[in-house]
Amino acid sequence: MPARAEVQLSDYLITGVLLVTACALFSGLGPGKFPVPDEGPARLGWALANILRHGDAGHLFGNVALVGIAGYLIEPVISRARFIALIVLSGMVGTTLELALVDARFLGLSGVAYGMVAFAALGPARARIGLVGTLVLIVFAVAETAYLWPDVALYAHLGGAVTGGSLAMLGGLFGPKTPQLRPMEFKHLKRVIEIINETDEDDAEEAEEDLLESKFEDMFVLVKGNQVLGVTGASPAEDSDDIMWLSWTYLAEEAQGDGLGRQMIEDLLHMLNDRQVRKIFIATSDYREGGKRIYNDAHKLYKKLGAEVELEVPAYHSPFEGKIVYGFDNPNVTPDPVTLGKATGLRFTGTTRAPESEGGAALLWTEDGLDVSGLDDVLNEAKSKKARAVFTSLPADLSARAEEALTAADLKKVGTLKDYYAVGVDQVWWARHM
Repeated sequence: MPARAEVQLSDYLITGVLLVTACALFSGLGPGKFPVPDEGPARLGWALANILRHGDAGHLFGNVALVGIAGYLIEPVISRARFIALIVLSGMVGTTLELALVDARFLGLSGVAYGMVAFAALGPARARIGLVGTLVLIVFAVAETAYLWPDVALYAHLGGAVTGGSLAMLGGLFGPKTPQLRPMEFKHLKRVIEIINETDEDDAEEAEEDLLESKFEDMFVLVKGNQVLGVTGASPAEDSDDIMWLSWTYLAEEAQGDGLGRQMIEDLLHMLNDRQVRKIFIATSDYREGGKRIYNDAHKLYKKLGAEVELEVPAYHSPFEGKIVYGFDNPNVTPDPVTLGKATGLRFTGTTRAPESEGGAALLWTEDGLDVSGLDDVLNEAKSKKARAVFTSLPADLSARAEEALTAADLKKVGTLKDYYAVGVDQVWWARHM
């Protein structure tokens, strides 16, 4: 999986403070514990302070490893207040039980560690590690207990585990039952990239760069509790004020098959109603992996929503991957049609890399004069750059004006995006494979 998603240290602040403190006390004070009074109000306080002390290096390593792994899984996906409550309650319950039922000889982060492990195994972090990862974490915890046996503070371990497991289950019981679409934030980026990577590693790399550059504008995540299940969003078209393109839209594999993909897009469309977006275009492809179209399920979903294929550009993304564009009219917005004026001339001005195309060049143009000019020059420029193919998209009136020249230069009309610039003003695509 791409490991390029930035990690903010603040995402793991509490875990880091806990580990650094325990290691610093072991380094500075050595093995052992603070003395605990036999009675009095300070007894519980000193027993709690001994959570951060350890008997030997092996004891410290086992607890630090469990807290570090569990903290890495939990802290970024739940609120800071909830994470602190998990640590405090696990430590207090385990310490209080051990103190009341046995004595004050115990020390170490075991109660906190087991509370965090139980929460990771049963709470929202479980989606990040899966069943195998959960089992590995539990086996590690059991092995740590076996290593320390018979000096294990059994009630501290059990009290912490029961507390962490209970908090995870209570969060599931009282959290929102239906996943909600929320604005995407930086803290969601790592999980979003993991979800995209499940489908396409190249998309994951490109999505990360794009999302960071756009600062997550008009991007949303589908969240249940604190678990990110999917991502979607929309980006405005450069040539029209009231249409948008569906942006990075992916659903985690474990969340597929329950209608959440449809819910996610329908919620997004509902949000766009307030902005008077009259049409959404959805760019996808016919990419195959192992003979199977990997976006086939997404295509089925788009059709169920009422979207229709409006454009297919063969071999656009690569010699073996074509571009497919769906169009979806927003039934809640009815704009007035536009009357076209007289078509002007067209001058081709240069070439640039066609977006998301391997070896494809886009022909740049501007409205100028009354004739079509510059086409041979830009085609020669594309040849000099060793372009595999050239593409251009034009308003319908300019396309009609330039049709004879484009056809003579071996470009072929490959499709149309309806009402792209305005109602009644389509965008026409032309292509030539060099």
